[in-house]
Formats: sequence, C-alpha cells, structure tokens
Amino acid sequence: MSAATLLAAPYRPALVPLPSDWPVWPELPRLEISIFPFGAVFSGDRLGLDVRTEFDPGGRALQVRLDKPGSLPIAEADFFLDGNEGDWEARLPWVWDTSGQAGWHTLFVNLAVPSAAANGVGSIPRQYPLRILPAARRSAGWRQATSACCDYYYLSGTESERDIAGLIAQTEQIYENLNARMGGASPKLAIVFLPRLYGQGGLVLQEGILSYMDRNITGTDFLVVLEHEMTHLFSAVFFQTDARPPLILQEGWAVYLTGGHYHSPEPLQERAAALIQTGNFAPLPDLADSFYSAQHEAAYIEAGAFVEFLAGRFGHERVLAMYRDPIRADSPGAALDSMLRRHFHLTLAECEAAWLESLRLLAPDPDQVRDVEFTLQMFDMLRSYQQLYDPGGFMFDLWLPDTSRARADRISADYLPSPAATESITLEILFQAARKAAGEGEWSRSREMLEAIGRILEAKQRRVPDPIAVSPLAEKYRRLVTAILRCGFEPLSIAFRGERAVAEIREPTSLEKEVQDWDNGNGGWVRAGGARC
Repeated sequence: MSAATLLAAPYRPALVPLPSDWPVWPELPRLEISIFPFGAVFSGDRLGLDVRTEFDPGGRALQVRLDKPGSLPIAEADFFLDGNEGDWEARLPWVWDTSGQAGWHTLFVNLAVPSAAANGVGSIPRQYPLRILPAARRSAGWRQATSACCDYYYLSGTESERDIAGLIAQTEQIYENLNARMGGASPKLAIVFLPRLYGQGGLVLQEGILSYMDRNITGTDFLVVLEHEMTHLFSAVFFQTDARPPLILQEGWAVYLTGGHYHSPEPLQERAAALIQTGNFAPLPDLADSFYSAQHEAAYIEAGAFVEFLAGRFGHERVLAMYRDPIRADSPGAALDSMLRRHFHLTLAECEAAWLESLRLLAPDPDQVRDVEFTLQMFDMLRSYQQLYDPGGFMFDLWLPDTSRARADRISADYLPSPAATESITLEILFQAARKAAGEGEWSRSREMLEAIGRILEAKQRRVPDPIAVSPLAEKYRRLVTAILRCGFEPLSIAFRGERAVAEIREPTSLEKEVQDWDNGNGGWVRAGGARC
C-alpha cells in the first residue's frame, strides 16, 4: 500500500469537477458528497467519501459503485443522524486504492433497497464524474518517538518532524506540571501531531490530536492548546466508566488549569465580565445543557472562568475532588448542580449568583472587551472558512479517520493539508494579520481585515468566480502571495510597510524558514535589493 502525500510544489491542482459542481436531480433526494483527500485526489491516494442528506434513509444503506452502475458495490455504509447538523450522514473512509488509476472515472451512488421493497427514487444511482490526477506527491510516512511521558506520532517531511526534539521537551515539561496539579496514575499519553487545522487546533479522540503547522491561521499559542488537550488525556484516567463530568466542567477545568483558552495567562474573570458586557454570557444551567451548541469561544471562556471562581472560593484541591467525582443525572445541568451540592453544599443557582455578583464588581479593561468581541467574531469566520475551503477540518464535520489504523496501513494523505491555492493562502494570511493587529491593539485595522474576510467568504458562498477580487485589501495581499509562490517559496506571513513588505516564507521541500524584504514597483512585487528568487 503506497504512502501518500506532501505536494512537491505550492500550487493546487483542483479536483475536477468540484463536488459542489456535481449534478443535482430535483426529483431525487439530495445527496451532498465530499471526496477525501480533499482538494485533489492523486493516483496512489485512498479515496473516501462523506455523504449527507436531509432525506431520512429509512434504514437503507448507502452504496457506492465504480464506473459501472451494475457492478458490485466497492463500499457500503449505514447512515447515522448527525446531532450537530441535523442531517443524515454516511462515512466511507479509504474505500478505493487509486494506485494506477489516473484519469476520469464515474462514481455511482445510491441508497440500497431491501429485497422485499419496490424500487423507489432513493434506489436510482446518481452519477458523479471524478478525475484522479497523476501522482504528484512525495512520500510522507508515519514516524514515532517515545519519551518518559508520551508516545508521539507524526508524518515525515512535515513541521513536526523538523521540530520534534523541541516538541518532546515542551510536552515533557507540560506533563510534569499537570502531574503535579492533577495527581493520579501518571498515565502514558499518545499524541499525534498533524500539519493541518482540525477544529480550533486540538481535540482528543483515543489519542490527542494536535494541529502543528507553520502557517497557523488561528493565532493561538500552540503550547496552550497542547496543555489543554493533555489535560483531557490526563482526565481520562479518572473516568474509567461512562460517568463523566458535564462538558462545562471538562472544558472549564482544562481552560482553568491551562490559565486561558487560546493564550496564557488570560484574565479569565475579566473576560467573563466582558461576555456579560457584550451580551455573550449564557446562564450556567443553559450552557451546561447545550455546551457545544453555544458560541465556542464564549462557552470556553465562561466555563474556565467559572471553574477558576470555584477554585478561588473553595480551593484547587476541593474543586479537583469534585471534578473526579462525577454524578449521573437526567441532564448535564442537573449533574453539575448535584456535584456542587455534594462537595460545596451549594446549588448551581447559588454558585452562579455569587459568581455574577463578583463579576459585576469588575470593570474589565476596554482592550479585553474588544479582544473578546474580536475573538468571537474571528473564530466564527474561521469556521465559515473551514466549511467553504476545508470542510474536513470543520469542528462539527471532521474528516479524521482512525489514526492508529492509518499508521498500520501506511495511509497519510487524509492528514496532510489540501494542496494550497493562492486564494486560500491569501485568506489564511489575512486571518493571521487580523489576529496580529488585534494583539497590538490596532482595532480599526483588525476590523478592516475581518470585514475583508467576511466579504470574501460571502462571495465564496455565492460562488463568485473570484472571491478575492471583491476586496481591494485582499487583492493587495494576493499580489504579493502570487509573487512569492512564483519564486518557489511558500508565504507564511506578510506585513506591509507602505510600498515595501516583510514576508516570512519557507522553502516547500526543506521547510526552512526565512524572513524576506519585498518592494512594490511598476512591474509588481520583487525581492528587495535585487535578491534573486
């Protein structure tokens, strides 16, 4: 089985046609299909499909056939109801090894019909043309490293391989700090470093999944995200049964212990007060009962600040004891209330009232209020970007097949970034620039950039042929991005200084980074001082 997949050059050959361009039959239930690896499928990749529909499949499975509608299915999967999106979904990872299959093919997709049932519209196969591009990736294999605390998995030729020694040292230090603050069995952790953005940058399945890439469009502190996810891995040792604390406590504990959500230290009480001031604070019972339905950043700030309040009032050790003693209840809010009663002899309503009283005495720094507003708006836009440009990275629709099986079968293409287009690179650098401007207190500049991003995303949603063109600011960034790509480099960040610019770039093969000066003349952007590409 061949291992895929880093692009040898920083351009994006498109999947032709895109799934959004595939035919729709008005008389048939709509099936929304995404092909993975997303962006382009090269000969040698293992093709997978994610299929969604609003139509209730009635227990019928999804079937996929290749090139001949009467052939045996190459894959079949049952639908499940996605509680986040409300759609029916079927997932089929790695259904077809495309080695030696470059060229045009046709997928036939339909709902299976029980033998006793009459054929209905759901059984009519939909035809989807698909082009497999000639092999254009250099091999990326799985690598493993081990330290006293952890097993690490990463891909060759990526940022994590380049930086693995430093990552191990930093992870060991975080582990020691967590072990001191959480106690317990000192578990051995499994951590996977991947070079693409999943969700907001980290999550825990059976293993800790950490996004580690040079062009980090979230603007978050990687070590804070790493510690947050390691806190969850530590916590799993405490909860060997199905009884776990409600999500508001699980996530709140991780934010509190880390000292912030995306950065540390963060003044969590001030930021919670800013949520109240901006109308983004949710009553704790409501937040507990629908944690993942709330605005993501507001929910995590509020949860972390509440746990920090409890630790300040009752002490770290007593809150840890409560955290490690979950109670089953009819709802997450009821479980939280019962846990507070058992350990502090106070109801959730009483704890919330005391906390709100303390928050109302705070006068949050105006920059904290602005930063909270900016953070909520930027990450909402970032998730829209993922849905439009990289749907497998969106938090509620992650395409993240079993990494342990991927290692065993030497599959890597699904975990590498989509071949990068000028359009997506430009947007990602705009996100970075907006976060940098906000961090420097340049609020009008950060708002200008978010407005540009918003216009581009709206144009993309409307399927405007060239979304970047709707924003003069984005067009300015794109011209320099294009010039850098023509020189054979990959842009990581750009800062304009009048008619000059400072760009951090990297060489696509070696991943060596460099800071370059660029000048804007009559002929467009060129390296400053006559430097060659």
